[in-house]
Amino acid sequence: MWAAAVSVVCREYGELCDDVRTALAGMVSALRLEKRELHSLTADIGAERYCADCGGACCRTGKYHFSVVDLLAFLSSGEEIVKPSFQGGCCPYMGEDGCQMEPSLRPLPCITFLCEGLSGLLAPEAAERLAKLENGLRTRCGLIEGLLGKPVMKSLLMAYEHYLRRQADGMIT
Repeated sequence: MWAAAVSVVCREYGELCDDVRTALAGMVSALRLEKRELHSLTADIGAERYCADCGGACCRTGKYHFSVVDLLAFLSSGEEIVKPSFQGGCCPYMGEDGCQMEPSLRPLPCITFLCEGLSGLLAPEAAERLAKLENGLRTRCGLIEGLLGKPVMKSLLMAYEHYLRRQADGMIT
């Protein structure tokens, strides 16, 4: 199902007109910058170490976190698409060394979620900046949805299931 969903989006992405692809690339570039900044805020409080000690309990259930817009970020950036493993009970995007995606390509729930332990470590200014960045990410994703006229914040797998039921509409076109 994953491969089929990726194939449909890749085909449709290739069919986008140059103007739309260029606009999308600019939006994705800005989205990735905001995700990097958000990740930097959590890195400053030692999130990677904290999460490594915890074992990443929040990352164990990420099957549906990867959205159509996340795939579009890989495509418009020319990055190699992550290869998930849906075997076992962990997040399919986790590898032996943690998340297979660099922070700017991680799904919105993954990059914005802070457990109670981590959120308690944030200074008030950092928490405020984090909230502004999260709002900015959601706004930018909404702009991408507006550009394409499709709900691309939807889980890739769920969007594909919906696509199969309708047959006529595309996933991004």
